[in-house]
Amino acid sequence: MAREEERTVRQLARLIVESSLEGVWVIGRDGRTTFVNERLARMLGRPVEGLLGVSPLDLSAPESRAALAGCLAAAPPSTPGPVEVRFVRADAGLLWAAVSASPIPGDAGGHAGTLAMVLDVTDRKASAVELERQRAFLRQVIDINPSFIFAKDRAGRFTLVNAATAEAYGTTVEGLLGKTDADFNPNAAEVEFFRRMDLEVMDTLEERFIPEEVVTDSKGARRWLQTVKRPIVGDDGRANQVLGVATDITRRKLAEAALLRTEEQLRQAQKLEAIGRLAGGLAHDFNNVLTVVLGHAARTLARLAPGGNEEARAALEGIRGAAESAASLTRQLLAFGRRQVLEPRVLDLNAVVERIAGMIRRLIGDDVELVTALDPGLFRVRVDPGQLEQVVFNLAVNARDAMPRGGRLTIETANVAIDAEEAREHGADVGPGPYAALVVSDTGTGMDAATLARAFEPFFTTKEPGKGTGLGLATAYGIVKQSGGHIAVSSRPGEGATFRVYLPRAEEEPGRGRGAGTGTGTGASASTGTTASTGTCASASASPGAGARGTVLLVEDYAPLRDLARVVLEDEGYAVLAAASPLEALRIAGEERTGPIDIIVTDVIMPDMSGPALADELARRRPEARVLYMTAHAEALVDDRAGATPRGPLIRKPFAPEALVAKVREVLDAGAPGASG
Repeated sequence: MAREEERTVRQLARLIVESSLEGVWVIGRDGRTTFVNERLARMLGRPVEGLLGVSPLDLSAPESRAALAGCLAAAPPSTPGPVEVRFVRADAGLLWAAVSASPIPGDAGGHAGTLAMVLDVTDRKASAVELERQRAFLRQVIDINPSFIFAKDRAGRFTLVNAATAEAYGTTVEGLLGKTDADFNPNAAEVEFFRRMDLEVMDTLEERFIPEEVVTDSKGARRWLQTVKRPIVGDDGRANQVLGVATDITRRKLAEAALLRTEEQLRQAQKLEAIGRLAGGLAHDFNNVLTVVLGHAARTLARLAPGGNEEARAALEGIRGAAESAASLTRQLLAFGRRQVLEPRVLDLNAVVERIAGMIRRLIGDDVELVTALDPGLFRVRVDPGQLEQVVFNLAVNARDAMPRGGRLTIETANVAIDAEEAREHGADVGPGPYAALVVSDTGTGMDAATLARAFEPFFTTKEPGKGTGLGLATAYGIVKQSGGHIAVSSRPGEGATFRVYLPRAEEEPGRGRGAGTGTGTGASASTGTTASTGTCASASASPGAGARGTVLLVEDYAPLRDLARVVLEDEGYAVLAAASPLEALRIAGEERTGPIDIIVTDVIMPDMSGPALADELARRRPEARVLYMTAHAEALVDDRAGATPRGPLIRKPFAPEALVAKVREVLDAGAPGASG
């Protein structure tokens, strides 16, 4: 009965072993196979009989033998867990198996062999390999993408990042995984914004498009991103991660900002140009009026008997003083509007600064330190010396007023080369090339953006009423622009201001050394407003004419000024033929006047024909006549008509009666006919 039961148990055990989904491998004490089930034989692609007496190590791939040997040799109680072993099948195929082993106890507690259980994991291993291949492919795809690709969990930790994201944060992919934005981004407000958006996407399960957000990178630089965030929804319908794809739009933002700056510069330039034209036109007309006021005041004062009506004399002196003040304002307006008559010359900018440094020190006071740093190799520039001095003085005064409690005024010069990109930043009227730069900076109160935008506007001032006209910087702006240069200002509240004047490099004038052109050149005389003739003068005397001193053809379309000039010249003994227009002047010279005309005194800008064009026409009819031009600004800069540029003696409005008389006498005494040709 016992034998029958033993046989039954053996059959049952064999049935269990053969029914197992795992391979059963019994290895004897000598390390050779004593039993395998059919399942294992099929796994290895060999018959059961072919496996008996064979060592499992001989059937394993070389790289797996050490792990398999360690597994089979383990003794209780520390039997190892399953190890993955690669076996070589009879058909040369490969079997990946998870092998776990246990010792078989023998008699008297000895070791009879080893029982190994073998689970076929080839399919699982293949899936893992394929998954790893796909992961590697995905890594290549996202790393080659320049966009920022990332995933985060609810704690804000990065669970997936590409190389671009890691690079932006100054680390590696491995260094960023498991970390948060706060670990790398110093801007707490940005970190909070990202966190809020991430949680909103995960909580609402809705995709979110963020057209523009700012992130501070590892170097502290700001980047602009356009981001799409999408929830990663699990099987339970909840999202515990968010996937983000961000495109770096920094270049576009910077380009847009540059375009806005250019457009703003253009608008500002157009505004200043329009204001300049208006100011120049008003100043021109106003100078006609001032000439009349000053002329009549001077004539009336001259007629008052000494010791006569002192009240009348004081009133007339007041009128003349106010008119002269108004004339000073109009000169500043003309400077802003680039309508001045300039006498440019090639000069040393350093010499100009050095010459007036003493006056500037007295001007700014003892509580402001003056520092100069002048480049000894500075380029020469072509400007009017007197007007350049005016620019430096105006900038110095502006700096002084910005430092009521004292400070430091620095005047520097340097050579600069402006390339095409920098030229575009400065504005459309600035070309690339070499420039001499004059930099005037202060440590004063500075300016906010609104004040900065209007700094060069005439009559704009932040000073108290009566403390300034608002024309200082406007005048400097106009002088620099009329000289072919550029002026720019940078400032922040509490950080002072820096004005940069760029003047184009000029070649040396023929026959002049580096010391040339450094003397003060005020252009026009303060009393006469005259400039030297540019024509060639021959030695001839004025013809007697009908008057004791000669005949003058006076051409002026503003009647009060024409009447004043006529009376002044007649009082000096000249015979005056007055014309209200160029056409009337041509008629007088061609038809009404048969005798000689000694000099033509004409305004430059008039209806129908310019003064220079009239002079050219009259030169054919009256070759003996000299020409004297009257003007209030540099006509060549505001009039495009042919022949509108005076090329002869000129007197600038407003002028005093005695200045007109002196200039007429000077031109007649010079002797050469003064037609502008």
